Amino acid sequence: MTNNQIQAGYGAGIGAAVAAQTRQRYLRLGLSAGPSALIRLHNSDIDADADREYGFGVDLGPITLDYKTETPVWDLPWILSGFGAALLVGEMLTDDLTDALSDPR
Repeated sequence: MTNNQIQAGYGAGIGAAVAAQTRQRYLRLGLSAGPSALIRLHNSDIDADADREYGFGVDLGPITLDYKTETPVWDLPWILSGFGAALLVGEMLTDDLTDALSDPR
């Protein structure tokens, strides 16, 4: 498992966030205390499946957002269109539900 992150800017480092994760994607959205202006680039293999996750993060004012994906070429057009981002979140929820139903525990 590797996790590489490059960041530039400043931030408070304190806050609360909600996150959603599926087999191929990770999304975190939250609020931070105090002013911030920070940009992050992610390059990792957190799930150790030999498929790297690439992504970005932004802290702007009180808002913090991180997005990682194993399929960046497929996701980029969806992210760049406002409607597509909502479809990606819907797909993430569907993947999560499918995983939960197929888990034998």
